[in-house]
Amino acid sequence: MQDLKQIHIGKEIEKKIAESGMTKTEIAHRINCERATINDICKRKSINIEQLLHLSNALNFDFIHEVYFKDEKQKNNRKVLITIELDEEHLSSLHFPKNIITQISTTLK
Repeated sequence: MQDLKQIHIGKEIEKKIAESGMTKTEIAHRINCERATINDICKRKSINIEQLLHLSNALNFDFIHEVYFKDEKQKNNRKVLITIELDEEHLSSLHFPKNIITQISTTLK
């Protein structure tokens, strides 16, 4: 999880509002509050979770996972290289496509 001290959720919300093409007045209407409340939220470093969920719905953006858990999401998208030692007779048990088995067999010879 990102260091909470480094996250200014108000700035993240303001950025998403700008990207959405909607005005703060439109967002306020969608979450049933005043435009002044949206301006106030955009100045805050932290936010009430209920407001954050309402804003997530209004902006169609998951602030919790995309902002607060962004690092974990990137870690989960990493690829891993695995090396397996096996002989030619065990290749067919891997159920790889035939062209891959042929390439591996050629490499083993």
